[in-house]
Amino acid sequence: ETPLGHRGFLDYCQAALFTDVLPAYGDRTAGEVLAAELCAHPSMRIYLTGHSLGGAAAVLAAARLSDLSVSPEQLVVTTFGAPAVGNAAFVRRYEGRFTLHRVVMSGDPMKNLLAAPLGFRQFGERIAWTPARSVAAFPHAMTVYVDAAIRQLYDAYGGDSAFLFLMGQPNRAEGRTVYVAPIESALDDSLAEDAPYMKAVLRDALHVRNASVVFAAGGGGLSENGLLSGLHAHLSAAREAGAEQMVAYRIAGAKVRDTRETYRLTLERAVYDMEGNLVAAGSHSATTGELTPIETVLYLFAQD
Repeated sequence: ETPLGHRGFLDYCQAALFTDVLPAYGDRTAGEVLAAELCAHPSMRIYLTGHSLGGAAAVLAAARLSDLSVSPEQLVVTTFGAPAVGNAAFVRRYEGRFTLHRVVMSGDPMKNLLAAPLGFRQFGERIAWTPARSVAAFPHAMTVYVDAAIRQLYDAYGGDSAFLFLMGQPNRAEGRTVYVAPIESALDDSLAEDAPYMKAVLRDALHVRNASVVFAAGGGGLSENGLLSGLHAHLSAAREAGAEQMVAYRIAGAKVRDTRETYRLTLERAVYDMEGNLVAAGSHSATTGELTPIETVLYLFAQD
């Protein structure tokens, strides 16, 4: 049996890496340059990843690099919701010639799209994810995979270690110490499981955005035991931390009526000086759609 691959996926991969020659690199294609560099440096690895069509192209790119004598240890592929790219003979030829992690969301139809009509087969390590209840209607969407990846990140490492994916945000604190009161939330029951992750990404965004940020060690937010009582308690803690300002955030969210898995989220911010005076306040709202609820919180923070 002859190894066969999907022509459209193959053309996509070829156009990206194995068609245009680079005069500065001896009239070789980008893929040929990569293969030569990897073969010349056996300790190097290349990580290829993609969602859906991008994942199919990543698998085919790894297969092509393998044909150019790149060793299996140097090729690592991770796909998200990617269809199968070849028949049984294709799988027999390339299985084991690179590492393939295949992340599949429960309910995503793409994984089996070409299996029945063309006899294509999946291979590699299958990693099963489950979409959150708030986004379960769209299991193939890239944003749903990103949402699940954020949850996996926090579940595995916790909020104190997961800052790197937010790097690059501009610092607006200019070296001042900022005290952050416990983040409050007022969310529909349908968003309850999202709440810890919303607060975690907001904490991380604050950590990255501010040069020196101190988070409240515990206790309720400003309004939990009454605004004046909560404000007084956290102002004392802020002064002890040497903060110049205290900021309090509240995340509110509710399902939009007569819609399926669409929510309106609001991020409220209040800034106090060390005397308890309100010096700034803001509120931004957005409806989920192309973004999941967790991602929407990051979007709203970026607008602030």
